[in-house]
Amino acid sequence: MPLPSSSKPSPLSTSLQEPLATTLLKPCPSPSISLSLSALPVLPSGYIKPPYPGSGTPSDPYLIDWLPDEPANPCNWSSSRRWIYTLIVAFSCLCIAFASTSYSAAVKDIIKAYPGTTQETAIAGIRLYVLGFGIGPLIWAPISELYGRNVAFNASYPIFVLFNMAGALSKNIPSILVFRLLAGSFGSAPLTNAGGSNRWSAHERAMATSIFSFAPFLGPVVGPIVGGFIAENCSYRVVFWVQFAFGAVMCLSTIFIVPETFAPTLLRRKAKQLQKEADEVKKTKFEILRVGLSRPFAMLGRELIVFCLCLYAAIVYGTLYLFFTAFPIVFQQNRGWTGGTGGLAFLGIGVGLLIGNALQPLGSIW
Repeated sequence: MPLPSSSKPSPLSTSLQEPLATTLLKPCPSPSISLSLSALPVLPSGYIKPPYPGSGTPSDPYLIDWLPDEPANPCNWSSSRRWIYTLIVAFSCLCIAFASTSYSAAVKDIIKAYPGTTQETAIAGIRLYVLGFGIGPLIWAPISELYGRNVAFNASYPIFVLFNMAGALSKNIPSILVFRLLAGSFGSAPLTNAGGSNRWSAHERAMATSIFSFAPFLGPVVGPIVGGFIAENCSYRVVFWVQFAFGAVMCLSTIFIVPETFAPTLLRRKAKQLQKEADEVKKTKFEILRVGLSRPFAMLGRELIVFCLCLYAAIVYGTLYLFFTAFPIVFQQNRGWTGGTGGLAFLGIGVGLLIGNALQPLGSIW
């Protein structure tokens, strides 16, 4: 789609090895995102003008975009293929959330295994894990924006899986707490950068996003139930081994099945193929990292709607995880429920999630 003559693209971000680019968000599938690409310094013989808007001059660069019905555009893939990828990524997020709360069922066993450990210290394993959710995105979000969702996932998820295994092999409570913090930090990438709607066009996105967003909140509900029955019959280490096994399966499934679907990354690769010898000024690694790391804080401090949504999400998420530390005390310690039965108390949260997702399509009507 050509831009008006008065519209000039502004350089927002580049990779280290690509021409200066600007990103314009547009409806999917065609066009989705446009990138400006300057002309080749020397046009080869037999050069054919690319089928993109622009004349290829520095003042009027080509705008690399998805062509109609282009197979590389994720929005043009078959529905079944997109649903498979969406569900795999959703279950990867569910695994992260599952590991955050299944630990609560192991708290009593951890206190018994390490004499002198207070309940507050053992419960800190949940708090530190959730704290990692706030630390990790500061690293993985800029990486995903610059190099793609798969790069951030492949760099973090395998390490998350290993830290769950490290928790199962730990010999003392400090090591358990440290590994919980690290597992939360490395496991936060899928929660914040999974991109469940990247492969769906605007009119299909509501249902896909609704189902995808259900997974991160369903995980905390399933975690105490499964973990409760495991801890009731086995050692707390088995809870960590289940987290490790679940994470390993989702890690391998995502790495070997799910391709990159982040449109800016795909279009940058496309631009790089079309113009491998662009004579452009590249941003240094320091400049890229500086912009990527400072942008979240700039948006939080300058955009009121971003601040309000972050505050709201912090209150909701904090209250949700408060349940996972308070319910075992209320139902297991005070009322004498077993670990497995005590986990069933969280089913009410799951019912609320189901009702909320069932009502979500109404938001598309009103």
